[in-house]
Amino acid sequence: MPEFRTIAGMIDYLADEETDRTLSVRLAGVDLSSADVRVLFAVIRMARKYVALDLSACTGLTVWERYTGVENNDAYTPERTGLTVWERYTDAGTGTDRVVSLALPDALTEIAEGADKAATFSSFASLKTLRAKGVVTVGGYAFSGCGALAEVNLPQATSIGDGAFSDCTALAEANIQQVAGIGDCAFSGCTALAEINLSWATCVGSRAFSGCTALAKISLPLITSIGAYAFSDCYKLESLILGAKVPAHFGSEMFYAAGRDTEAGFTIFVPDEEAKKCLNNEIAMSCNSGISFLDGPFDYDSSSKFFGYDSPGKFREVTTLSHG
Repeated sequence: MPEFRTIAGMIDYLADEETDRTLSVRLAGVDLSSADVRVLFAVIRMARKYVALDLSACTGLTVWERYTGVENNDAYTPERTGLTVWERYTDAGTGTDRVVSLALPDALTEIAEGADKAATFSSFASLKTLRAKGVVTVGGYAFSGCGALAEVNLPQATSIGDGAFSDCTALAEANIQQVAGIGDCAFSGCTALAEINLSWATCVGSRAFSGCTALAKISLPLITSIGAYAFSDCYKLESLILGAKVPAHFGSEMFYAAGRDTEAGFTIFVPDEEAKKCLNNEIAMSCNSGISFLDGPFDYDSSSKFFGYDSPGKFREVTTLSHG
């Protein structure tokens, strides 16, 4: 992957490459500002190339904002960018729609919340993969409606805001295993999402996964609160694994129509009779018919490395839901 130490250094490379393929470009050792990022995207747009852009080794930004293009000519001063000819970029637009893959700076800790009913990444129409090694907080509606987004890698994220990935219909892989809090509607409508690791999640908001019609398996070993309709219309849901501690709050109809398209409904693995009792009323409201309880012991070792944490207990009870 070609590596450049200035934004200006990318210009000739992008202009000279006569190809329809996506170009991989790495910008390293650059102290970026918001204005610099706008210039960078303008350069990409003028080159009329699709790029896989790696900014992981850049510094200067701790919050990723919504970029809508260059706001004025001051952003193009040679002192800021190193460009000697810059007038031709004054009406360059955003250029964000040419970014196919994006690695955000490792120094970045936050992706800003969407504003004025527009997602932070709303202009990234071609973005398929995103990596943000240092991001801790993903703001509300940050990626909402990003229809091309298929993979996100956020290994240090602990908080996902309301609607952050709502209606990301191509999203099939989300690496967010450190996340503790998931906001309302955070993944609602993610119809390609089949499985997700939430080993450290303690709170799942209302409708967080509603309409995830491909979601088959989910484990919540540390969960304490699940909001209303959290898994509603998850038609292919096969199993939900709860942890050794009984959740303090179950929202109303959180399983509405869950498991509808599976042969035997879906199975909830619970730690004991107390948890089973807590679920009883919720299950009755969530399912139309065919509710059955399997009272025999189920020896499931919850300290399995698969879940990434150690627990003192074993899951002993199984509750199976079906929609006859």
